[in-house]
Amino acid sequence: MCLSIRVRDMRQFPNSITSDITIWVRYIDSLTNNNINVRCVLNKCFWNDDSISVFHKTGQQITNSVTLYIPLRKEITGKQFVTPEEWQAMPYDKLSDYWTFNIRQLPLMAKGDNSHEFTWGTAGAVTTQENQFMTNNPSVRRATDFNLQNFGSVALQHIVIRA
Repeated sequence: MCLSIRVRDMRQFPNSITSDITIWVRYIDSLTNNNINVRCVLNKCFWNDDSISVFHKTGQQITNSVTLYIPLRKEITGKQFVTPEEWQAMPYDKLSDYWTFNIRQLPLMAKGDNSHEFTWGTAGAVTTQENQFMTNNPSVRRATDFNLQNFGSVALQHIVIRA
C-alpha cells in the first residue's frame, strides 16, 4: 500500500490517519537502581498495521507487524523527544514532558491513549510486569527497530518505530 501524505500548514500527518499512541519507556533510578516503565502518550502519530502489506510484498506471513511514524515536533506530539542519556539524567518527577527510545530497552507501545501504569521494581520484576501486560493485551507491541529521521526541514522530521 502506498500512502501519499500531503504537507499541511503544521506539517503533520492528516487528522484522518492519525491517532494518539502510548509508549512505555524504561527509567532506572540512579540512587536505588529500581526500574519503572513510564507511560508517554504522544499525539497525532501514524500507526500503520502493515502485516498484510509485508505478505503481499514478500509472500511471508508475519503477525502483528506495525510501523509507527511519530512527528519530532513537540508542538504536534505534546512531548519533547530526548536522547536516552538525557532521559536517564532527568529526575523522575520531570519526565512528564519528555519521551525517548532506547534501543537497549525496547519499549512497549499501543495504539491510542492506554491508561496502564507500571510499578517500580527490579529490572526483572518490571520485565515480568511487561510480559503479563502483553499477555493480557494482544494489541500491545514491543518495538524492535528505531530510526530517527532528524534531517531536512524541521517540519518534516519524524521518528519511525517498527514492531
